[in-house]
Amino acid sequence: MAFTKILLTLGLTLLLAASIPAASAQSPEDFVAEAFQQLDAGQESRARRNLERADNELSDSSDPELRGRLALGWARYWRWRRSWDRAAEHAVTADELLGAAGSAPDLVAEARYQAGYAFYRANDIREAHEAFASALAIYAAERDLLDGRRLRANGWATMTRELADRLERDEREDGSGVFVIAQHARPEDGALQAIGPVWAHTESPGFDVTAWHGRMDGFVVALVDAGPDGEPVNLRVLESHPGDLWDLELRYALRTWRLDLSDPDARRTDIAVTFVWAVQRHQR
Repeated sequence: MAFTKILLTLGLTLLLAASIPAASAQSPEDFVAEAFQQLDAGQESRARRNLERADNELSDSSDPELRGRLALGWARYWRWRRSWDRAAEHAVTADELLGAAGSAPDLVAEARYQAGYAFYRANDIREAHEAFASALAIYAAERDLLDGRRLRANGWATMTRELADRLERDEREDGSGVFVIAQHARPEDGALQAIGPVWAHTESPGFDVTAWHGRMDGFVVALVDAGPDGEPVNLRVLESHPGDLWDLELRYALRTWRLDLSDPDARRTDIAVTFVWAVQRHQR
């Protein structure tokens, strides 16, 4: 009787063990894919563990696209840690590897976008503009006119271009200042072109006090429709940085603006407007 009970117990144990799937060894591809999911979910600490695991298993002879994705993951991680030099270094590496591997355009564009943001935060404005502009060129060829990534890249490229131009003009100054760039019409060829309806009346927008004292640059990309008398109506903010800090100033400004609709072919809907506020002090 005792022997039978032992056999039954042993059989039940073996049955339970067989029903539990064996843990499969994860590949570097699995580690990188899981890290990206964790970065998207805001689980940066967990993502770092997976990035380190992938690092330990990859070599210089490994698939360049996989190494490029790993570098992009590290760029995103160091951006979260606000280590801008490290983020920029990894983003540039990702761009080089992904480009050499012939990776998907969106992946290459993301690497350049991450590089642009890291360069901007490190006060390397010219490098930031080049990175954002090259990302925008890819998005312009691959994405719809009003796609969020494309518009966001356009905002960053416009803002960093104006900052870089100002640094060139102010050779004896520190590059600080305040000005507004207002472009209108639908995005064409990767940038917001001044075509279609023009503004018959404009007034300079105000400046957010918090942003001014904090020396925070910003931009807002929005869409408006033309009302019966040329007033901008149905305002839709598409992209803004940082957060919604400048949105209210845009809304106040557009209350008094009027579109010139004398041209019968002038666009009356989905008129894109980009405002750039450049107030930060930047190093050369």
